[in-house]
Order: sequence, then C-alpha cells, then structure tokens
Amino acid sequence: MAGKPVDEEEGQQDTLLQCADLRFRLSRNKGDTDAKEELFKIFKENRMVEFYKLVWNENGWALDEAELTAWKAENEKKLKEIADERKNAEENQGDTEVRDADLKRANLITLVETKDVAIKEWEKLEGLTKGRKIDAYMQILRILLAYEDDTQYKVYQKTTNDLVEKGGDWDRRNRLGIYNACAAIRIRNFKSAAELLLKAIQTFSAHEICDYKTFVFYAVCTAIPTMERKTLKKEVIDSPEVRQVIEEIPFLHQFLNSLYNCNYRAFFEATVGVMPQVRSDRYLSLQANYFLRELRFTAYNQFLRSYRTVTLASMSQQFGVSVAFLDRELSDFISAGRLTIKIDAVNGVVETKRPDRKNADYQEIIKRGDHLLNRMQKLSKVISM
Repeated sequence: MAGKPVDEEEGQQDTLLQCADLRFRLSRNKGDTDAKEELFKIFKENRMVEFYKLVWNENGWALDEAELTAWKAENEKKLKEIADERKNAEENQGDTEVRDADLKRANLITLVETKDVAIKEWEKLEGLTKGRKIDAYMQILRILLAYEDDTQYKVYQKTTNDLVEKGGDWDRRNRLGIYNACAAIRIRNFKSAAELLLKAIQTFSAHEICDYKTFVFYAVCTAIPTMERKTLKKEVIDSPEVRQVIEEIPFLHQFLNSLYNCNYRAFFEATVGVMPQVRSDRYLSLQANYFLRELRFTAYNQFLRSYRTVTLASMSQQFGVSVAFLDRELSDFISAGRLTIKIDAVNGVVETKRPDRKNADYQEIIKRGDHLLNRMQKLSKVISM
C-alpha cells in the first residue's frame, strides 16, 4: 500500500497507486459510482485529506466538511503522538528508534498531505542505511507515479538509479526496473519499458505497483511493437512465466502468437480485443493511439519484408481490412518515412524498395556528417560572438 512503511512486506498495491487508478477510472467515467465509493472508503480509512480534496474538486463534487474536520483532527493527534515518540527516543533510546519515528511520520504524511509536502518529508530523512535510503527514494517515485508527475519523476529517477547502482540488492533493482518501465510507458518509450519488464519477468516482486497478470500484459504490449521477431519468440512467446498466465488475459495469447505466426487477420482481430484494456489502463491509455498505430506498422512491415511486389487486394485479404483503408494506412507510413515502399495505384500493386546495405550505410554517414557540420557552424558563431 502506498505510503506503506518501508519495512512492510510486499503483497498488495501501494495505497496511493490504488487511489490513482480509481481516480483514472473516474476521469473516464464520472458516473462510476463503484469507483467513487471505493475511493472514498480508502480516503476515509487513511484520512487522506489532500487527495480527497483534489479528486472531489476536479470532479465538481461537494466535500464532506464534517469528515474532513474529523480526519484533520485525527491526523494532528497521530502526528503529535509520533513527535512525542521521537522525543522520547532522543532522550531515552537511540538512533534506531529516532529513525523509526521519522519513518512513521513520513509514511503518515505521504497519505494525508500533498505530493510536494510528502516528497520533502522523505528527502529530509537522516541516518538511513543504504537500503533504507533507496527505499525512501523508491517511495518518492511511487508518489510521483501516483500523481503522474513525469517531469519530477525523471529527476528522482536519476538519483534512485545512482543509489541502486552503488548499493542496491537484486530485489530493489528488480522493483525499480518495474517503476521505471511504467514511467517509460507513460512517455512513449516502449522499447525501454519492454527491456526493463523482461529483465524482471523471472523475479517479479513489485506487487506495490501492479499484480503479476498486469505486469505480463505490460511486457507483451511493449514487446510486440519494439522487438524483432526472433527475440519476441525467445524472450516472450517461449517464456514459461508468460505462458503461465497469458491464457487468463483476454485476447493476449492470440495477440502475441498470431503476429509471430504471420496470421495478420487474427492479429488485427486480437488487437481490437486488447485495445479496451489498453485504454482502461492508467499507464498505457496515455499512448493508446500511438500504440495502435505502432502495432499496425509492425504488422505491415513484417508482412512486406516477405515480398518484392504484392497486390493491395491480396494484402487487404491477409489483414481483413478494405483496400481503401489499407491504401490510406500505407500512404501515411510512406509519407512519414516509415515504410520504403511504392504504391502503384493504377495496377493496385505495392512494390517494396530495399536499398542495399552499403548504400544505406553511406546515406547514414552523409546524414551524420551534415548534422556534425551544422553543430560546428553554430558553435563557431557562438565563439565569434
């Protein structure tokens, strides 16, 4: 649970992230009374004053002032108890007890205060071991994932990554990889997300982020548009961990295997089945349209590698779409420089244009050389000034 003590055993989703998921559900459907009731229940249990105000205000709902007053009073009481506990630890006990009191306070502040106040509370903790300091910064990352602050996440991600590199155990590395993968999904870096997720697939332990089935869903979704066919087979399709749960996730087995087996009609059908889950996920939904486009590009690109020429009619049958739709899609990818093909509209034929490797390397060198010259010219102007 979010704001959970860093000592607490893993097993359930972080409380803040639970609230963030329910908040997302309400953003998609303000009339989702189940989500609203569940969210209020969590708020009340944890006296989450600031998060409650944030969600209720953004939805235009009236605040329950009596509840707020009671929560604030109880929070002040708890903070006073923690302050007394810390004072007693300073006077009669030792550094360990002082630190434990500070951690109690930070965990409470995480739930009842604003994002920025909570982050400052974790940053100012002193006397932590290497492991506990990493845990503190991982808590900050969870706060930022919950509040969807991608900009600050990058800042604290670097600090946390450095801490883990210097003294993190395998479990913390594993869990941090999942955190960073979720952040990468949000900013459309599916390739990085897939690599991080697959590294952790045999030792997944980040239950504070999501359950295992959701984790596998993320791994499959990010791998399909970013991995080569052989790698996809080795790392995902043949993974015992993926095979263990893939049948429990609607359409995912067909989604993964149909592309590898070049059954493009089935792949497009499975994509239609998978997209509602993508759009209802807090991380993936942000890039849902981009994701859908990349899936179609991946399928077209894989199909066209096998042909020098193919008719639009036969290709449209393979994909189960109309010729007009296919023509429009391929034209868009050609315009964007994604597909090196030519459409002969008169004869209804698609011709692939494969430049030889030597020529492609030459063009890449020319491109990099032009880029370097442009930078040198800009630099010379700055120096001459």
